[in-house]
Amino acid sequence: MLKNIKKENIRPTSIDLRLNKIFKLSKTKVDLERNILPEYKELNLPYTLKPNEYVLAQTIEEITQKTKKYACLLSPRSRAFRVGLTIQTNFFGPYYEGPITFGIKNISQNPIKITKELSLIQLVLFDIKGQTVPVKHDFQSGRIL
Repeated sequence: MLKNIKKENIRPTSIDLRLNKIFKLSKTKVDLERNILPEYKELNLPYTLKPNEYVLAQTIEEITQKTKKYACLLSPRSRAFRVGLTIQTNFFGPYYEGPITFGIKNISQNPIKITKELSLIQLVLFDIKGQTVPVKHDFQSGRIL
């Protein structure tokens, strides 16, 4: 179900996930209807996130659902919002496979250093009862945009 997981990150009701990579989006006019998206580049970690700066991030852990029976909900860890980071997360259906991508924005007035393996999000799994329908995920296998 999960690859690259650390045993000590398994909690009673969730699993803490660790930061692997971050990506900066280029400044451009975005048009979702025409699939015009910003380009991105990987940044080196550690990285100091400036006030009001936004990056995309990927986890070290990867979802590998061979049994296709879980739904996954991501939630920010409280350490993130306590220092001024807002985390943009998503819901993953039962057929997603790959690393988890999420957004990080510094809404504080302070620069915040983020490092590889920093745990900012947690994963909650929900067992799905009954049949599931295969769904094509646009961002399967770790695609950024």
